[in-house]
Amino acid sequence: MTVNAILEKFSNLSGLSGDSLENWRYICEDSMIELRAKLREGVIEEDHDRILCASAAALSFYKYVLCILIRNDISSENMYSINGNVTRSIAYSLWNDYKRMISHLLIDDQFTFRGII
Repeated sequence: MTVNAILEKFSNLSGLSGDSLENWRYICEDSMIELRAKLREGVIEEDHDRILCASAAALSFYKYVLCILIRNDISSENMYSINGNVTRSIAYSLWNDYKRMISHLLIDDQFTFRGII
């Protein structure tokens, strides 16, 4: 995964370009680092580069939507126009779809051990 490849895919999802896109580079870097940290031992990143980049872009887009929604809530005078619940739901669904596609590459950190009484 490279930040530039993730940023390109993120651009397609967000519609951002130029300086507006560069302002969100950090979110793409964070998503790349997050996915790398969750890769199972022995997974060769280069073998799955395309789907990992797409997944990192989807995760970045979800984070971007959440950030914009927070800005909308904080400031009534802003230049962003994202419709709350619908957009958040779509972005979350997109990220979850990609997460399912790469689940075999990731450490399962959702396991919960519960006893039966």
